[in-house]
Amino acid sequence: MKKTILILLATIFAININSKAEDFSAVNDGDTIYYNITSSVSPYTVAVTFQGSNMYYSNEYSGSIAIPDSVLHNGNYYKVTSIYIGAFMNCTGLTSLTIPNSVTEIDGSAFKNCSGLTSVIIGNSVTSIGNSAFYNCSGLTSITIPNSVILIENAAFYNCTSLTSIIIPNSVISIENSAFGNTPWFNSKPDGVVYINNVLYAYKGTMPANTTINVQSGTKCITGFAFANYSELTSITIPNSVSEIGWHAFYSCTGLTSIIIPNSITSIAQSTFSECTGLTSITIPSTVTNIGYQAFANTPYYNNMPDGLVYINNVLYA
Repeated sequence: MKKTILILLATIFAININSKAEDFSAVNDGDTIYYNITSSVSPYTVAVTFQGSNMYYSNEYSGSIAIPDSVLHNGNYYKVTSIYIGAFMNCTGLTSLTIPNSVTEIDGSAFKNCSGLTSVIIGNSVTSIGNSAFYNCSGLTSITIPNSVILIENAAFYNCTSLTSIIIPNSVISIENSAFGNTPWFNSKPDGVVYINNVLYAYKGTMPANTTINVQSGTKCITGFAFANYSELTSITIPNSVSEIGWHAFYSCTGLTSIIIPNSITSIAQSTFSECTGLTSITIPSTVTNIGYQAFANTPYYNNMPDGLVYINNVLYA
């Protein structure tokens, strides 16, 4: 029986090793582009992907690439709707890219480590830019985010060390931690609370002792890790306009003793207040219906609760 299981696992592993990301390729303006079929029934759709079975293969794309909005394959036109995970990763010879209006999603690590990339035009249908999508694109100096985008994920432009100009529309209501970390654009911001339109993105620099912060009215999101490890923060007021607080947002804010969660919040993310060792009082509205893992770990608020099942309003927390 064990031998049969081992043979089965080995077969599955061999299939995965030899499988390819691309289902087909096609030439556009002299450039070969690889595609993965995401819908084989009408409406037919594809994602741009990498060559072969390994996203770490480098430079299958180079020079200036214009992605078409559709591609003909086996008699059917497939609409190009996404850029797949790691599609252009490590393509250091890629210099410029045009993403068509048909694309709605740029997946994680799509252009990671494309150090030669200096120009990107993002189509105006993209709604999300994935985790580390443009990580370490050190040649990028400017980028315009289209007004279709609502989410910029973790480390999307991290370590883009030449990126001095970023235009971000008001459509963006959620920005995850380190999205613009170690860029000249962020590094040039004044110390203190950094807002990006209606997003409280981060606290920058050294925080003075006994700091009180009043989050500005109209703020929709507090980014994950925004105040993490700032023990100097003793008080914060969050307005009802805030609908999202990212994970670890107040991690290890040991100076916080109390906080009131506004009734605009429906979910408290993982480790949001974890290790806030001075936090004895938290007012949580009934609108909160989901509480993430270790949201209140190692806080007096949680530690002082009786043993057994712990309910927070209508949520079974632990």
